[in-house]
Amino acid sequence: MGVLWNVYMNFNQKRLLPWESIIPPFKYSGEQPFFEMLVPTTDTVRFGYLMEKLLFVRRSVLFTGGTGVGKVSMKGYGKNLSNTVTCCSLC
Repeated sequence: MGVLWNVYMNFNQKRLLPWESIIPPFKYSGEQPFFEMLVPTTDTVRFGYLMEKLLFVRRSVLFTGGTGVGKVSMKGYGKNLSNTVTCCSLC
């Protein structure tokens, strides 16, 4: 398995599993604008999972990191979780 950050806790199976096992398939839609498309990656799945768990227990979330790891894409993901979630980008 390697590094701890390469796995997530699957509570149903009570096991640590690789993030790659839950990456959803990418479905292309020609009607969706190019810049609104999100190709799921290990990073976006990991960030989404962590954000969902933290927001569920009513904790604030702040993502930091290098360019291109999916921070901005999580802004749209958070809006889909609840109408009580407020997302903003800090420049």
